[in-house]
Amino acid sequence: MECRIYSDQSRREVFILSPNDHRSRDNAVLEGSSTNVFVVSKEHVYTAPKNNLVLPGITRDVVVDLVHACNMPMHEEAVRMEDLINADEIWLTSSTKECLPVTQLNQQPVGNAQPGKLWHTVYTAFQALKSP
Repeated sequence: MECRIYSDQSRREVFILSPNDHRSRDNAVLEGSSTNVFVVSKEHVYTAPKNNLVLPGITRDVVVDLVHACNMPMHEEAVRMEDLINADEIWLTSSTKECLPVTQLNQQPVGNAQPGKLWHTVYTAFQALKSP
């Protein structure tokens, strides 16, 4: 799976899937190659739980806290490939990228191919944290 990031269509990220384990994690998206992955579906936000398979990102933790602070439903549970394909929004987080919206997944639009309203809310709150 390859995605394109809205702010710079030349930027690309690939997703890392869980080991093929039909008992619990089949096709689970663990993270990006250098990012944590968030999926929005029906105004609920999902991200993989922190465990020994997922990078424990500092920015990920900040975004989880901001989602809660913005009173959005937040779920730390397995995100599957079908969740990405059917997502209303996808975000990537990292210390260097902060929180970026994904607008294209495997050459198909994510949502309406524009940053979503939940991303805008969280991004605004994130930027406010950085201001004195």
